[in-house]
Amino acid sequence: MGIAQRLKPDYFYRKNYRGIMKTSLFKVIMPLGILASIFVYSCTKEDDTEDEIKTEKVDAATVVASSANDAKSGGVYKGTLIGSTGSLKVVLVGDTKVAYMVFDGVSRTLTTTDLGSWASGQAVTNATFTSGDWKVVFSVSAAGTNPVISITVPGHTVAVAILKEQSSSLTKSYEGTFTTGTTSSNFNFVLKGDTSLTGMLKTTDNKIVNFKGSVVSNKITVTTNSGTGVITATGTVSGDVATGTFKEAGTINNVKYEVAGSWTAKKAL
Repeated sequence: MGIAQRLKPDYFYRKNYRGIMKTSLFKVIMPLGILASIFVYSCTKEDDTEDEIKTEKVDAATVVASSANDAKSGGVYKGTLIGSTGSLKVVLVGDTKVAYMVFDGVSRTLTTTDLGSWASGQAVTNATFTSGDWKVVFSVSAAGTNPVISITVPGHTVAVAILKEQSSSLTKSYEGTFTTGTTSSNFNFVLKGDTSLTGMLKTTDNKIVNFKGSVVSNKITVTTNSGTGVITATGTVSGDVATGTFKEAGTINNVKYEVAGSWTAKKAL
């Protein structure tokens, strides 16, 4: 069933069916001068320590791929999430084996005990990363191809699109929305350099439509089948922002329909 068939009647229209029918398609006494100097120095040292701790906490979010892992299971994998919305980064580099995740504006670093004897170049099978009640289960081949991931966040059904980052083709996760009429919903994707992308959009009745596309000179092109029609989206990447338009055209119960709108997304990870 296509997007247009599932979304609310306010936002899509079917041609040749009683005119236009709208439907529903990420806070000792010393001189005073000497005492003040000691106080400032002390505060500075404390602030430096806090900055160092913060830096350690976000290492997983800032590390990038290296050529040593381009053809191995180790390295960096980035994903985008829908259900609500978020981004994910799986880091398997040296002794660092974590999943850094941002979901609905909350960030956590999930850790695992499943990869103690693992080395890059060996397959990963159902490695479980956890932080509190969040869970990520990750698998990938020895060569770093076909990553598979599932995510558990209580109260949400989370869909994931993920790609492996290459040293010559860094990967970026974008979170955004598509809009048609007065309704909008999630439009998220992962961009791999100036080559390709994979992503998902979520209809207003919570159905997920997956898509893949190409990127050439910062120009995005997506074509995918919705089940009842064809969705085409085009757009442009400019720094950390991407914008564009989309349309879907197809047939439901022998009646042709068409829906169009715009989309916008911002780099999240």
